[in-house]
Amino acid sequence: MKNGFNTLAGIYDLLSRIALLGRIQKSQLDVLAHIGPANRALIVGGGTGVFLPKLLEKLPELKIDWIDSSDKMIANTKRRLTETQCKNIIFHSCDIADFHTDESYDLIISNFFLDCFMHEKLANIIKSLDDKLEVNGIWIVCDFKQCGLISKLYIKMMYLFFRAICGIQATHISDYFKSIEMLGYKEEEKLGYMNGFIQAEKFVKTEPG
Repeated sequence: MKNGFNTLAGIYDLLSRIALLGRIQKSQLDVLAHIGPANRALIVGGGTGVFLPKLLEKLPELKIDWIDSSDKMIANTKRRLTETQCKNIIFHSCDIADFHTDESYDLIISNFFLDCFMHEKLANIIKSLDDKLEVNGIWIVCDFKQCGLISKLYIKMMYLFFRAICGIQATHISDYFKSIEMLGYKEEEKLGYMNGFIQAEKFVKTEPG
């Protein structure tokens, strides 16, 4: 999926606002109110960084590793920020599987990212992220959840589009929220949009990985 989203980078925000009435952006911004103090964050699949300026207003000293496979998405993110805001961010243009670090984090954000992967790779990604998060750390997930016939049809069309244009692997929604809970996480906050089709959740890691 390397650089797959470069094709849409210039219109991604507009497309998501039109297609889903701005709820993708709103979910990512609203859930920030439920993030407490944090020192070091790992943000995967950050996209155009719509939530990043607000996150940095809340936590201006936060050190961030920002991972996105699309260099054009990263360029869009940087344009949202001041030079000062960029000082504590390291941008990595790579696939999550190619990111290696000995760092640990007390905050992970994976917004509209886990839906891009099939079950086997998804399980490996979730476990890899879990290994990097400290006990009592926060994991923020904003993503889609199938919750009825209309959402099922919408998801099918969405995957057909993104597989054709961006080359994503997935063909259907997996229950990544449940997968995270099964690793020993406590769900502390849940926000829902469009009758639950979009969810923003805050998980807290309660036991070692």
